[in-house]
Amino acid sequence: YFGSYGTRCNQWKYARQIDIYNDQIYIADYYGHEIKVVDLNGNCVKSKSLKASSGYWCNWWSGNDNCYPSGIAVGSSYTYISYYSHLGRITTHNTSNLSLVSTFTDTSRLYYNWNMDLNSSENALVVTNYYGWGGKSPIVKYTVSGTTLTYSTTVGTYGYSSANGNVYYAVGVAFDSNDNIYVTDYWQSRIQKFNSSGTYQAKTGSRQYGNPFYYPYGITVDSSDNIYVADYINLSVRKFDTSLTLLESFGGSAGTRLDVAKKVIKKIVSDSNLTSGANFGFMAWASYNQIRVKI
Repeated sequence: YFGSYGTRCNQWKYARQIDIYNDQIYIADYYGHEIKVVDLNGNCVKSKSLKASSGYWCNWWSGNDNCYPSGIAVGSSYTYISYYSHLGRITTHNTSNLSLVSTFTDTSRLYYNWNMDLNSSENALVVTNYYGWGGKSPIVKYTVSGTTLTYSTTVGTYGYSSANGNVYYAVGVAFDSNDNIYVTDYWQSRIQKFNSSGTYQAKTGSRQYGNPFYYPYGITVDSSDNIYVADYINLSVRKFDTSLTLLESFGGSAGTRLDVAKKVIKKIVSDSNLTSGANFGFMAWASYNQIRVKI
């Protein structure tokens, strides 16, 4: 791992979203009001302040500054930034030097945006609305043509409900290679899948410790259409296929330390390559002499 809190190029104050392009990591530095770019070893490549004014504070309410970047999507020519504010703003930057090219505003649909994603053809962009104030949808899709963004469709319905397609606090969003859209339904602790037209397809997850999910956060899809989700409270990364079947989990505690110890012991005892020629076994595991748990 690398990075630390600070203002230097290879430091940030809150990495709200990252994107990787040409083996370089692009970071939306939320409290630093900057775009940071580092290589895969954490070395500085370039950075760009999003503030127009000088001084410590960022003038976000009036709109004079581009404050609190929350989403970033990187393409071969242009990089797009969304903001956690009421201004409904997306800025477009040259990917080569991060210079500002244009500012797009859609206050009728965008409100306190979180993450975003650009499809592999670089002709569609999706953005999440963390709040649904005024009847706004949790996800908005735009058609991309160079620096021009054109409204395409809304995806999902904002609200706390187990109904299909209802999303309460949309955070992460990602395309697969067929332009299906996946969103992390943060407060309802599930992920949902929509097709390229915004029609609901599938969902998985419920709020629970150890298993998916307890507040899913970021989401990304690799070139093989494997879906990776950050399971926030469970301190895990979950891997799914496009049918939303869980394939693998990384990190986290998947239970208590004792649960993990039991799994390890069972593996040792059941693996003939490890126990060949040995004469041992475990009947119980004790953390105190009065507490014994069957293995």
